[in-house]
Amino acid sequence: MTEVKTCSAGHVHDPVWEQCPYCDESLTLAPEEPREITLIGWIVVLSGDFAGRDFRLETGSNLIGKTEDCDILIDDEYVSSHHARIEGVSQADKWAYVLTDLGSTNGTFLNESEDAMDQSDIVDGDILTFGSTRTQFKSFYPTKSLGKTLD
Repeated sequence: MTEVKTCSAGHVHDPVWEQCPYCDESLTLAPEEPREITLIGWIVVLSGDFAGRDFRLETGSNLIGKTEDCDILIDDEYVSSHHARIEGVSQADKWAYVLTDLGSTNGTFLNESEDAMDQSDIVDGDILTFGSTRTQFKSFYPTKSLGKTLD
């Protein structure tokens, strides 16, 4: 199947054209600005269908759930669409991490607690359970100058 390319006016073009012959609009995309990404940790799945897999945590909010818009997608029947969030907060020369349950149906559990939690600070090595999926949180404390740039 041939790729179809259109300009903002809706003119259909050959995919190799770089300019619309009808309205002279450029059809090439401007390169995206590089954005700084700092890896602040990850979670390693200990049980369930994703056992052994790890998910990167980056600066800002990391949404955990089972819908496509989540940063960490865990397809577990007991995980809510938007189940929880992990945020890294810069504090001087290290990072603090906050786990927040987003009103999930089956709860978010920290370590061996049998009580679902709403919000808690987490540290390296903590066990986080989302639905029936157990994970382990791993962290490191990068300095702000260690941020990576995507090309």
